[in-house]
Amino acid sequence: SRGRGETSSATSVDAESLAHVVHAMHQRGELAELSPDHVEAILYALRSSGHQVPAIDAAAYNEDFLMTTHNADFQSDPRFVDAYERGIRAAGRDYGFRWRVHVGLWAASCAIGLDGDFVECGVNRGFMSSAIMRYLDWNSRDRRFFLLDTFRGLDLDLLTEDEKRLGKGTRTNTYEECFEEVRANFSEFRNVILIRGSVPGTLTQVDSEAVAYLHIDMNNVTPEIAA
Repeated sequence: SRGRGETSSATSVDAESLAHVVHAMHQRGELAELSPDHVEAILYALRSSGHQVPAIDAAAYNEDFLMTTHNADFQSDPRFVDAYERGIRAAGRDYGFRWRVHVGLWAASCAIGLDGDFVECGVNRGFMSSAIMRYLDWNSRDRRFFLLDTFRGLDLDLLTEDEKRLGKGTRTNTYEECFEEVRANFSEFRNVILIRGSVPGTLTQVDSEAVAYLHIDMNNVTPEIAA
């Protein structure tokens, strides 16, 4: 609650406790409710504990809860921009997570040099996988891409008690039925297998002998560990 210009006799802040608080807020979907002053207060606390935290206006990248002054020139690379825009088209909106997609494209670019199929557990409308297929010119590849999801959000029967306490089944479960839209989205790509249902029950439908790329993002402990 300390103001930006105020000083304190405290020389350090329990950064680990602060990290737990911020993580809990993220899990409950509350970070977006923070005002700029709240964000500055958190940054002030981190600086007070000895962390090197840049000023917001000095950041080369500040999106998706990630801020850095390091090089972020990938954002203007035409090939990246094209792939990211394909992801936006799949999702129907910009999630604002360019760095995350940048890492995904890097991983997929490495994986394409290996033998095996691509698998994504947790697809929703297909932002990441659409961007990857566009980036890798998927129709020129002799690969299969398995996409596993309920295509309607979390399976409430698989929630742990901790997840229920965090509101996973209510507040943060904002997904909608989207299977037909997803099927239409991926119709332009070859060798795409949509598998509808809950992991781990659907994993046996992935008949791969080798997996080159696996992306797991289901926001749910039990299926993620199983995958």
